[in-house]
Parts: sequence; structure tokens; C-alpha cells
Amino acid sequence: MLAVDSVDGISSVSTWKNVADEMNRTAKPRRIEIDAALNNRLTALAEREGVSVDDLVTKTLNRHADERERVLDDLRQDEERWQRYLATGHAVPFESVRRKLRTMVTEAANRSNTQ
Repeated sequence: MLAVDSVDGISSVSTWKNVADEMNRTAKPRRIEIDAALNNRLTALAEREGVSVDDLVTKTLNRHADERERVLDDLRQDEERWQRYLATGHAVPFESVRRKLRTMVTEAANRSNTQ
């Protein structure tokens, strides 16, 4: 097993330098154990990408957290829409949606043809 340090409490920032600066100010070390097979995979990937295993793991965890947050937000919005439908009974018919989408596609195509 390999122990890898990771951190909590990193705010969203736009560059890896900012991430490093933020980590130095607010990082709380967390140890996770990684089995030998996964460690070998991570090491090989990091070498192929020209980064450290720590950077690869941090980048991967950030991507995963971003995706999970998006999924959870989508589920929350879906539930709100469903509750609104249950309360009002109002829904947009499929044909109306299709007609609107076709209009939007036609308008976009016309704009791109005139440019």
C-alpha cells in the first residue's frame, strides 16, 4: 500500500500556482491508502502526462468533485421542476419544444451563412 497526502478546503481558482498558494494557506492534510496496482497505474499515467503523482491525483479528484457537484445540482433542479409540475400541472408539450428547437437551428444556420 502507498499513502498519498491530499488536502481539504481548496477554493476554486484558475491556475495551478493559485491552487498551490491556496493549499499552503488552508490545506488540511489527509492520508489515503492506495494499493500497489493503482499506484502503478497512477505512476505510469503521471509519467506519460509529465506531472507528479500528487498533481495527477489532485487534478483527478478536482475533476471528479466538479462532475459530482454538477450531477447533484442537475438532480436538485430536476426535483424542483417535478415539484413545480405537481403543484401546477403545467407542462410544455413536446411538439412546442421541437418547433422551438427547429426554429433556433434554422436561425443559427442563417446567421452562419450570412457571415
